[in-house]
Order: sequence, then structure tokens, then C-alpha cells
Amino acid sequence: MMVTCSKKKKLKKGRKSNFDEIPQDLVMEIIWRLPVKSVARFRLVSKSWARIISSRYFIKSFPAGSCSSQPRLLVCFTSPVSDLSSQYCYFFSWSSSSTTFLSRVKCPTGNPKFYNYHHYANGLIRLGYDKRKLICNPSTGKSITLPRARDRVSRSFFGYDPVNDHHKILLMTRNLPNNGHESPFYEYQVLTLGAEQSSWRMIECNIPHRFCSNSHVCIDGAVYYVVKTGADWSQWSLMKFDLRHVKPS
Repeated sequence: MMVTCSKKKKLKKGRKSNFDEIPQDLVMEIIWRLPVKSVARFRLVSKSWARIISSRYFIKSFPAGSCSSQPRLLVCFTSPVSDLSSQYCYFFSWSSSSTTFLSRVKCPTGNPKFYNYHHYANGLIRLGYDKRKLICNPSTGKSITLPRARDRVSRSFFGYDPVNDHHKILLMTRNLPNNGHESPFYEYQVLTLGAEQSSWRMIECNIPHRFCSNSHVCIDGAVYYVVKTGADWSQWSLMKFDLRHVKPS
């Protein structure tokens, strides 16, 4: 009996390691055929499967592998404010025939009616309240908290650089002079997700402009947003920020 038990244990160990011996292309094909709600659970199969499912390539390619299904809409809900220390966003995959729960993400605390920082870029969503923001993957439920910038009035814009395969955030900060007579001046910072050092870095901008709101759109590696320019800041303009070269134009 003891020998039989030990063999069973060895078989279990062998079966577990066999998943890592499946070619990666075949693993991708298997995962692409899974229902959306099952993908996150299959990260537990093995370390290699978890690495594949969490990779940027898979996140970008998974919708293409699911092209046989109807187009789906991702919906986010925030729980009631019964306890401000535990707010969550719930993500669902929706179609005309079914609604499937994807994941739940714990959000920074705060009043949901001020929760207006929702932006999407290439599979990731930025959520935030006040100066507390995070980036999450709605398919897997994983998230990271962004480092805080300087404690001043600011606006931030979220986008994706397809050339370097990086998500980036542009932050515009308005600084008020100490004497109260001079006009406020603006600083510009960029945060690159996935970089070795995830910290804000200052950049130069040769086009003086003032932000108007958080509204923006990312198209082909550039973030577009409405600003005010001119000597008296009365001219409305559309600003383009090139994420690859980290340069406004």
C-alpha cells in the first residue's frame, strides 16, 4: 500500500509538470478556445500557463482568438458606499445572449460620484479617485497602484505606445507662484508602465498650454486632448502627444 501511494504521488507530480512540456503555440491555441470566464482560472494550471495568460502578447491577441463570438461590451460597476474602505469595480463580458462575470478589482477609496477617471488603452483600464489611481486588467483582475505625483492641481492622460509596447501616462501639473502675482506655470511628467524604474520623470514642452479636463483619446500611439493656448489663454486647441517620442505637438 505504501508503494502504491508513493507511485500515485509521483504520477500527480508528473502530471503537473507535463503541462509545462506542451508547446507554447499549442497552449495559446487551447486558451484562445476557452470561454472568457475560464481564462483567469487557467492561470493556476502551471507557472508557464500563468506567464502566457499574463503576457502583453496574449492580452493583445486574445480578442482576435475569440472572433467567432459576438462583439462584447465591458461594463464596470462600483459597489454601494456602505463602507468607503472596500469599494470594488466589477467587470462583465456582455453579449445579446449572455452576461459573464470576468473579475473584481479593489479600487482606491472615495466617493463614487467623483469617480471620473475611467480610461481604456489596449486591454488595460485606468481607474482613480482624486490623486489615487491604478491600472487594471479586467480579464484577469490584476492591478497595480500608480506612484503619486506632486500634490498640486493636475490632469493626467492614459495611452498606449504600440511601437515600444508600453502603456504611458502623461501628467500636467499646475503650480501656483508663492507671491500670488505671477501667472501659474505648468510642469509635464510621464510615467512608463513596465519600465525598470516606475517613477514620474519630467519632460519639456515647447508649446505652452493649459489643460481643460481629463477627456482625451488615444489613437495610433498618440494622445489627443483639448487645451487652451495663446497669450491670454483664450484660444481653444487640440493637442497631440506622441507617446513613442514623448513629445507634444
